[in-house]
Amino acid sequence: MKRDEAALLLGVSPDADPETIRQAWRMWARIAHPDVDGDSAHFVQLDNARRILLKPRPASDLVVVQTPRTSWSQVVQSPTHPIALSITGIVAILLAALAGVPQLPFAVAVAACAMAAAAWAGWATREVLSKQSDHGHRIAALALC
Repeated sequence: MKRDEAALLLGVSPDADPETIRQAWRMWARIAHPDVDGDSAHFVQLDNARRILLKPRPASDLVVVQTPRTSWSQVVQSPTHPIALSITGIVAILLAALAGVPQLPFAVAVAACAMAAAAWAGWATREVLSKQSDHGHRIAALALC
């Protein structure tokens, strides 16, 4: 029995998730189980269909479509607020100097610096990358910031 035939027998799509397959099998098992006067041959077919559908698909069945990645020159743009971005970046760097202030606990200074740097990096990434950028571009830009 092929995967498509098994899916048709259980009444699910060939790409159904395991929970949907199990629910469909339970519904049919209540009707076709030999203990409730069902046909044992039909129950065996249903059980085989469940096993086939719950098996992971072989890699040869999966179709992987790779789209070419957009180049950096196509996703990088000029920031809309370059002066504000520069000033807040400098402020985030200057907050690191708070770690040397003896009256301020080190953990407080580091936390303030880390939060400011993270907020600035997120904002800078949104400002510099266009909407066509993918996750890889965003991760690399955050790491650079």
